[in-house]
Amino acid sequence: MVGYDLRFHHKAPNFSPKLVSPNGSHRELFGSSQQEFGSLTLTVKALRGKSLHSWKDALRLQKMGEGKEIQEKAYSGIEWCYNQLEGEEVKSLFLICGMLGKFHFFDDLLKCTKGLGLSLFEGINTMEEARSRLHSLVDKLKDSCLLLDTTNKEGLKMHDLILDVARKIASRNRHFLSLIDGDEFKEWQNKEFLEKCTLISFIRINIPKLPEQLECPNLQLFHLHSAKKSLPIPENFFKEMKELKVLDLTKIRMPSLPPSIHFLKNLQTLCLDQCELKNIAMVGELRSLEILSFVASKFKLLPNEIGQLTRLRVLNLSGCSQLEVIHPNVISSLIKLEELGMNNNFIKWEIEDVSNISERSNASLAELEHLSNLTTVDVNVKDAFQLSINCFSEKLVNFKICIGDVWNWSVKYATSKTLKLKLSQTNQLDQGLQKLMKKSEKLYLDVLEGVTDIVDQLDADGFPRLKYLHVQNNLEILQIVNCWSSSHIAFPNLEALFLSNLVSLESLCSGQLPRGSFKHLTTIEVEKCPKLKNLFSFSNVLHFLQLQEIKVVDCNDMKVIVDKKEENFEALVNDRIESFQLQSLTLQSLPNLTCFASSNNRNTVRFEEIIP
Repeated sequence: MVGYDLRFHHKAPNFSPKLVSPNGSHRELFGSSQQEFGSLTLTVKALRGKSLHSWKDALRLQKMGEGKEIQEKAYSGIEWCYNQLEGEEVKSLFLICGMLGKFHFFDDLLKCTKGLGLSLFEGINTMEEARSRLHSLVDKLKDSCLLLDTTNKEGLKMHDLILDVARKIASRNRHFLSLIDGDEFKEWQNKEFLEKCTLISFIRINIPKLPEQLECPNLQLFHLHSAKKSLPIPENFFKEMKELKVLDLTKIRMPSLPPSIHFLKNLQTLCLDQCELKNIAMVGELRSLEILSFVASKFKLLPNEIGQLTRLRVLNLSGCSQLEVIHPNVISSLIKLEELGMNNNFIKWEIEDVSNISERSNASLAELEHLSNLTTVDVNVKDAFQLSINCFSEKLVNFKICIGDVWNWSVKYATSKTLKLKLSQTNQLDQGLQKLMKKSEKLYLDVLEGVTDIVDQLDADGFPRLKYLHVQNNLEILQIVNCWSSSHIAFPNLEALFLSNLVSLESLCSGQLPRGSFKHLTTIEVEKCPKLKNLFSFSNVLHFLQLQEIKVVDCNDMKVIVDKKEENFEALVNDRIESFQLQSLTLQSLPNLTCFASSNNRNTVRFEEIIP
């Protein structure tokens, strides 16, 4: 049996290429699954056990102003859930979510609530602590079914009925003006209401015109996401908002910020996301700023004035694709900075030359060394030659660092501890990167000159935290784990392994793996490894029986998947191979493949013996 090109897939407990189970479908109700909404009915007593149609009809009747009895029961049930929440902090968060609308992203919620200085952050000293605190309160709302996940991992939402109840409760003792997608803007509220108003939020609302001056002396949050980018902001619009703490302008086209922005002396959070901007120098006058976000905005220059924001703790420039110049020493001046987001944008880092520092016209990665409070970094580097020694501190808690032009910079990472490295010289892997590599949950390696063994040379402890490993385009790597030189458990938490274009790779593991190695690995993909003759030796195959997906493509010397060269092989292999949990097996472009497993006494285990 020569030259196998096989693709078998299944989702059944027993491996069978004939059994294919399609993905289960689910019905949606108010933007969530029936199962999610079913959990809500367990909590909302008024509609306990009612059918899906009853819930839909309840919403229809509520919108029509009919069915008051069912509406009141639903409202009272949801309010009962609200009253059962423990602590004023989680209740306050619930009301804030209601006032801000149906959909939320966690980071947006953090920027808003942290900027408002809510009591839920009392005793919190760092942004990392603030994130943990907010996650904890969000989990409490989810446990009560008052908040739900979305398909986006970082997304949150409220059901329509719950949203209505949250806004109704909030309106009893708070003055807020909130219109969300689908609401119609008619006119501004009267002067008496605006003077008491503390929160204004317009999300994807068509507003014909903004007033010359909005007199809201007690306003703490203003969020404007206009349905049209061309909405002009008058010069004196912010003049009477001196108590404003959070300003969020989304998708607005502004040649320059209105001059009245300098009246916002108490502003803690400024979000100018997805905006078209030219001159942002005026932002430097907002000296109280702690959070500044320009996500996916269009502007070319980050000016010197931004360096005056010495209280800034978060700077997010991710997705600013037109950003070309960051004035030298602006970043290093932000001495309290804890989080720096620069994914998928700026790549013109200059190399710092101490003897000619005045000649530099752009930012250097060496500036990161001056930020002693930095715990979170999301950055792209086009070429490893732009690095400075140990510019990435081992103190980083969260990092998404992408070095080299071979990676997709726009991808959204599933983990906050991700390294993607293309290093052509051994000395480019400095102590800082080595420490971060040991912390990584997701690791991509390209080239990596001088490395022949991944574990032995990069982490002798066996990468205990790593969940995903991708290694490609290397001329020297001989094996992933050399068990003869290391007795540590290897990759105990690894879930997926991808190997591509490793021209010298001879084996995944040489020697006997310690117990506990690879115990969570479910996916392995290998392609273009011309010297690899087998995937597993039988002495190590027991470490891989939990695999659900195996894919081997374009490996010219591959002869067997499992190789054994000892006596009594056939009896052992028949017992063990059947224990594979495979759901998908792909073998393609393997001209020398003869069978799944073989031994030196010519007994073989062929595909038909493990695939009925």
